[in-house]
Amino acid sequence: MIPALRAAVVFALLTGLVYPLVTVGAAELFFPWQARGSLVERNGEVLGSPLVGQTYAWPEFFHPRPSAGGYDPLGTGGTNLAVASPKYKESLAQRVAEVRREEGVSGPLPADYVTASGSGLDPHISVAAAELQIPRIARVTGISEAELREMVARHTLGKSFGIWGEPRVELFSLNAEIAERLGRLPQSGTSSP
Repeated sequence: MIPALRAAVVFALLTGLVYPLVTVGAAELFFPWQARGSLVERNGEVLGSPLVGQTYAWPEFFHPRPSAGGYDPLGTGGTNLAVASPKYKESLAQRVAEVRREEGVSGPLPADYVTASGSGLDPHISVAAAELQIPRIARVTGISEAELREMVARHTLGKSFGIWGEPRVELFSLNAEIAERLGRLPQSGTSSP
């Protein structure tokens, strides 16, 4: 019994104390920005993170995927509604109508622009979803569509490891560039400034 208790104590210390301290220390040493949450700050104010989706309700910014959890990091997750569910169909139809009204389009829409992500905090949109929003942003901001396309291209990430997924647009830095161009801090939220 004594050897088993000793082994339990040793492994508890190794896996519960030593290993976490070593990994946190290594993360702080080699990846300090990521270890601290990849937070972007300006003038001492935390604006957000490029790794966590946020809502941008203002018309001058690119809008993210819808979030089933309201962009609350404490309440992440999908709706768990089946595509055949009447509630799912109703919410999807409502989103499609809102996007068509806001963007002034009537054709097919990129799926990621009207369907929520599994986590509810997806920080990226497809290139097609970004392209769809360019005319609205150009109208509201006065930034030319050509320049907005260049901004989208600068903030487009390739496939993961060059092989998985599709190219995607990182919204936080893209909207931050627009905010800087407009002369204000990039902020997320649901009400107009």
